[in-house]
Amino acid sequence: MTSFVSHTSVDCLDAYALSEFWKAVLGYADLEGDPNQPGHEECMIRDPETGHQILFIQVPDAKTTKNRLHFDLRPREGSRDEELARLLELGATLVFDMRGEFGPGTGWVVLADPEGNEFCILRSVAEVEASTPPQPMVPESFEVPLPPDTELFAFVVLGPEHNEPDLAAWTSSIPFIRGLPGWQGSSWPSRVYTAEENLADLVRHRDRHGRRLDFAWTVLDAADPDTVVGCVYITKDRSGEHEARVRSWVIAARPELDAALYAHIDAWVRESWPFASYDYAARELGEISANS
Repeated sequence: MTSFVSHTSVDCLDAYALSEFWKAVLGYADLEGDPNQPGHEECMIRDPETGHQILFIQVPDAKTTKNRLHFDLRPREGSRDEELARLLELGATLVFDMRGEFGPGTGWVVLADPEGNEFCILRSVAEVEASTPPQPMVPESFEVPLPPDTELFAFVVLGPEHNEPDLAAWTSSIPFIRGLPGWQGSSWPSRVYTAEENLADLVRHRDRHGRRLDFAWTVLDAADPDTVVGCVYITKDRSGEHEARVRSWVIAARPELDAALYAHIDAWVRESWPFASYDYAARELGEISANS
């Protein structure tokens, strides 16, 4: 038996003021229906994408020693140095600067929040990837296959040409997708993208597919190829337990397709890809057509 982290608690002198600072830093928000107010002795904020929560608890004692636990932050967009400038404007203070300690472009910066709690700002994902280019999942000699079409599904590489139907498909199904096997705890999907944001995401997927960093396919309704009914992804397994991780989703309006898509893709990956092992959250298969 194990436990999970419900939320992170931070003792402080002014719960409301510190929660407002960290909301601006992280892009978190007050709990829906329970807004924080000045004078509140407990203020909870929540990440709208992942659900992570931080509870600020007002106590009479000021911080006296270095934290034994702290946040390491990585910019969502831009660079480490751009984010550093933003955080300093918000009210953070510089504790010490480790940039360049291990070579050009390396390192981090230690900051303190308005009550002196230390935290670090790291390089962005783009900066890390630029310094250590990601390795392809499969060798150049491997011809990346396309999932075979069935009576239910047709497949194409995920890309910008399906921006409008792709956006309509997943945004209409966010709670349903988050409840599917393999998607619990995922940071996506959580909010509705603009058409421009979704287009940029599809361009990114197509680029990574072409560089063999990971792979994604749009699932179309075989009877109506203009309708997106789902998506399939093959990525590296970050846990290190397997060579790959496979995930798929279907739209909420067609829940009966989920098990059929799983069975089809699971068999295809097993037969057509060179992975010694892969993780793909199982479904209750039930009655599935042999042609699915």
